[in-house]
Amino acid sequence: QAGFFLGRHTFADAMARIKARNHTLRAIDRAIETQGLKLVTLFRLSPVLPFTLSNYAIGATKCSWGDFTIANLAIVPNTVAYTYIGAVSALLLDDATAPHTGTEGASDEEIDMRRHARMLRVGGSVVGCVATLLSVLLLSWYAKKALQQILAEANPPSSPAFQGAKGDTDGQP
Repeated sequence: QAGFFLGRHTFADAMARIKARNHTLRAIDRAIETQGLKLVTLFRLSPVLPFTLSNYAIGATKCSWGDFTIANLAIVPNTVAYTYIGAVSALLLDDATAPHTGTEGASDEEIDMRRHARMLRVGGSVVGCVATLLSVLLLSWYAKKALQQILAEANPPSSPAFQGAKGDTDGQP
């Protein structure tokens, strides 16, 4: 949140000067002004920029504080997924390195049942981790694709931004 306010108040003048010379940044600013909640949510779902850097950048746009704050909730699914993967990894590591105790006096059938239960737990955990990782990657891919589409609509190839040197600065050095 502090990065947003620094971007909004400390870097606003510098960003205004940069945006004055750059059609692409002006188009992004307009897109964020009109679709702030959607775009910031997509930024949070897609690893386009590190969070700290994006906080400064978004603060320097016309994105509202409310849209920025609500969109930050988009980090919850990835945070939960990464936490789950870490917890399951720790469980699997503990399970793999723990000595096989408690088998003294157990019948062969009980030992086999414990071994099967352990294999099911490990297998289920691995499948859960893979499914979680795939869903995070898929969500990130869709978010990045949607973000690119919105930015392309805000700055179509026929705009002057694409006619300058590499499309960055209206043809000015």
